[in-house]
Parts: sequence; structure tokens; C-alpha cells
Amino acid sequence: FIVNGEALSHYRRPDFIVNGEEITVFSDKDRDPIPLSILHLPLTCTIGFSGEKILVDPNDEEESVMDGYVSIATNTHHEICYIYLGGGVTLTPALVSKCCGISSIKTQEISTQITESLEKDMATRKRAGTDKPACYQLTESTGEVK
Repeated sequence: FIVNGEALSHYRRPDFIVNGEEITVFSDKDRDPIPLSILHLPLTCTIGFSGEKILVDPNDEEESVMDGYVSIATNTHHEICYIYLGGGVTLTPALVSKCCGISSIKTQEISTQITESLEKDMATRKRAGTDKPACYQLTESTGEVK
């Protein structure tokens, strides 16, 4: 899911204008492509329960011994987007609140990594003099991908 969000953040759509029934789509040479407006990117954190232990984003081996789990998606604004309870575990309100806090912290950490990665990519693009990813720059003379 993280890869999809980062890919959408990289995507730039062509600029266009609508005049009545006529639509004009501009090439990259005429106008800079426009990034998508992504207001927030919810990220999911799975918290497993095995006896008295809490497992954050458990791997396959840990999942095999879990009694149950809760998956919580939060965004960078600390808003809960969804909660899914799986398995046969009963959660107290205090434990749900604790899990929501853990999910929110993980979302902040991962969102920071995504933002830093996008900023690094944009700096690379600016140094290359293009808004396109460095690996897809077209040569002016042949139109081939470098």
C-alpha cells in the first residue's frame, strides 16, 4: 500500500483547460504537469495479541501464534480511518486506545520516511532540470528513453 501512495505522489497529470465543449490538453513542453492533490494517506498498522504480548506489524511466524489482532488505519492528522478486529480476542476500551496510539505513531514514522523520499526525488529532478523521474528522461533528438 505504501508503494501505491508514493507512486500517486510522484504522478503528474497533463495540464488542460476546458472552454465550453472544447478541451485543450497541454504537452509537457507547453506547461508543467500538475501533481495530484493528495490530502492525506491513511496507513494501516496491524497489532497482534499472543497471550500477554503485543506484536506490532507481526511477521508470518508471529502471526502463526497470535490469538487475534486489530488492524487500524490512521493518517498524519491522527484521524482513525478504520478499525478491523480479527480473531477471538476481546479488547478493552483502554487497549483499543493504546493500539490507536501505536498505529498513529507508526503512521507518523512511515509518513516522514515517505515525505523525505519524495523530497529527495524532487531535488534529484530539479538538479536534472526536469519534473520527470530521472530514469525516464527523453532525449530531444530521438525521443528515446535514456
